Amino acid sequence: MSELDDRLRAHYVRARLPADSVQELLALHAMAAEPVVPAGSRWRQRARWACVAGLLGIAVVLYHTGFRSGERLGSHAELGTRTLREVAMNHLARLDPDFRGDSIAALDERMDRLPFSLTVPERVGTATRIDGSRYCSLAGHLAAHLTLRDTDSGRPVSLFITAVAPDVQRLDGLRDDVAGLDIELWQEEGLFYAMATHE
Repeated sequence: MSELDDRLRAHYVRARLPADSVQELLALHAMAAEPVVPAGSRWRQRARWACVAGLLGIAVVLYHTGFRSGERLGSHAELGTRTLREVAMNHLARLDPDFRGDSIAALDERMDRLPFSLTVPERVGTATRIDGSRYCSLAGHLAAHLTLRDTDSGRPVSLFITAVAPDVQRLDGLRDDVAGLDIELWQEEGLFYAMATHE
């Protein structure tokens, strides 16, 4: 060996790395020893977790918006509140009837999209006059909105008629005051009715 080799050996024997540097090198070595996961598989793993999280989120939203136990519009109380507000809104909007007529038979003949026949329930009584009708919805179901007039007071009365369905059937007998209106919901002879009158 040459003199140069001897001096290099002596130099490296005397040289020491600081403890911090040794720890950094050991950490780098440990990281290098970990298996390398291809970028595509990490992406797929993240995508799977995102899908699972998304499905759980959708399930939570559907549960809390009323699709549990087959309910279409939420709980019984929510359905009742929504239906009462819907009746009040339609009555107060005072939209012109799409069909004019003074008899229920004439209106029933013209409203051919309804899957039921129009009949005026006994509760309406004889002190009302029919002005006309239009299509609307009642608790999410196709309905007829009959515009009537109280012959004693001259005030407008709204009568809503739809087919009986399990969700609206649960609202039978509900009555409340909404926006200064007396609104009553009931079932009679295979049809479901809602009536709004001024208090």
